Amino acid sequence: MARRSVTVHVAPYPFWVTAVHTVKEQRRLKKSGDIPDDWEEMDDDAAYCMNGGNNPHIILGDDCNIYRLMHEVIHALTYMHKYLGIPLSHKNDEVLAYHTEFLVASIQQELKLDTNPGFLNHL
Repeated sequence: MARRSVTVHVAPYPFWVTAVHTVKEQRRLKKSGDIPDDWEEMDDDAAYCMNGGNNPHIILGDDCNIYRLMHEVIHALTYMHKYLGIPLSHKNDEVLAYHTEFLVASIQQELKLDTNPGFLNHL
């Protein structure tokens, strides 16, 4: 059975990204206080990244795929750059690219997200 949440350290920085998958896990985290009380449940295929200082949370709906995860990882990493005071530019985007690849692979492996590019079926 796939895990419902995972926290990944973004080395070498003091920064972690938590990914939460399934509405049931969102409810559990909301009850424990890890997600704000005013958080509203998302559609099954939606995704969202909440800034959380050095530990943003990526919230994934039940039917979310790896491509939505990749989109939200970019948001989490831009939070990281802002948190650490590292400006983003074409001169340092390799760090962003490397960490995107690392986080998507790490989270996908733990949460077993769908790797089928379903959105391409509608083109």
